[in-house]
Amino acid sequence: MDIRQFSLPPYEERENIVQNLQRSLTIEARYINIQEQMKEVFKDLEVLQTSCPHIFLQSRHRSDYGKSHNRFWIEHKCPDCKKTWVEDA
Repeated sequence: MDIRQFSLPPYEERENIVQNLQRSLTIEARYINIQEQMKEVFKDLEVLQTSCPHIFLQSRHRSDYGKSHNRFWIEHKCPDCKKTWVEDA
């Protein structure tokens, strides 16, 4: 009896393991590529939103009355570049 036949899976199973590993590496490479593309897109979006004059800015005054403190803030949204931000009032 050869001990190697107990330590290694059958050939077909080994091939399946290799194919799954290659598929996994391909998916991971695609994921990394997409992440890099998204970084570039978000950089472009930030440049666009920074250069926008926000001419038609929509502002909404908000408040929260608590027992120990009151809080007031303004929510801003630009309908052109879709930038949103909050400022304390």
